[in-house]
Amino acid sequence: MNRHRPETSTARFAKTSPARPSGTISDQSGVSTSGLRYYEQKKLIGAVACHGLRSQYKPSVLQELALINSAKSAGFSLDEIGAVLRRPEAMIIPPGNFSGPVPVVNLQVPLDRSPVTDG
Repeated sequence: MNRHRPETSTARFAKTSPARPSGTISDQSGVSTSGLRYYEQKKLIGAVACHGLRSQYKPSVLQELALINSAKSAGFSLDEIGAVLRRPEAMIIPPGNFSGPVPVVNLQVPLDRSPVTDG
């Protein structure tokens, strides 16, 4: 007996758009869906569409999340990361999509990293 399962709205959406639902991005990146929403509020990432409470993201958001996680691991705050990502010259180049010399871009952000003194 061959049973046909009806398509879910997410499955139909996936056929017509390269965007992925927040649950898929969460599973692939290790960032919780609430973390994705928080990053959206902080303007670190952006959804391409919203269907009810479910955001849809471009697949390239995975690279942005990897960069955010790497910067967090290096000790940068989300505000510092956002300051760099929102600069007009900031870009994330997917691996294998860039040929030629690597452009040098000055992404220095003034940071208050005053040494902590014992007082």
